Amino acid sequence: SMLVGPVTWVCYAMLVNQPNGYAEMGAFNAANQRFTLLMFFPGVLEQATLPMLSERLGHNDKERALKILFMSIKINVAIVYPLVALGGILSPLIMALYGVGFQNEWPTLVLALFTASILSIQTPVGVLLQAAGKMWPATATSIAWAATFLIAAFSL
Repeated sequence: SMLVGPVTWVCYAMLVNQPNGYAEMGAFNAANQRFTLLMFFPGVLEQATLPMLSERLGHNDKERALKILFMSIKINVAIVYPLVALGGILSPLIMALYGVGFQNEWPTLVLALFTASILSIQTPVGVLLQAAGKMWPATATSIAWAATFLIAAFSL
């Protein structure tokens, strides 16, 4: 989490310093509210899954730990994917709720929802790394995220 704040700040600063940057930041923040709402469900499940995975891995029961992992992924998909599909279909209407100027920014919402669908699958894998005490590989994934985010931002 030490990377998220600074990396996000750098990318936000780059965005607002572009032509029409503050308007784009407004559209991004509107879409990001829906992203955060969708990621609430995997976050709650993560809190319940971590102790179960830790307990199973503590007993060296890798088979049951993998069952918990895959069940967690399935639950996330069952909850998040229908909401992503519905949000994608209704994205022009959802963005219009923020004002007339936001209605044409619906592709930003679709991209944010798509990102949530991917992250909802990845989140349980991160929990498994934590439960297994593999914090260096978990840290490496965070560094890879930060590098990818910054490279993509600088490329645009």
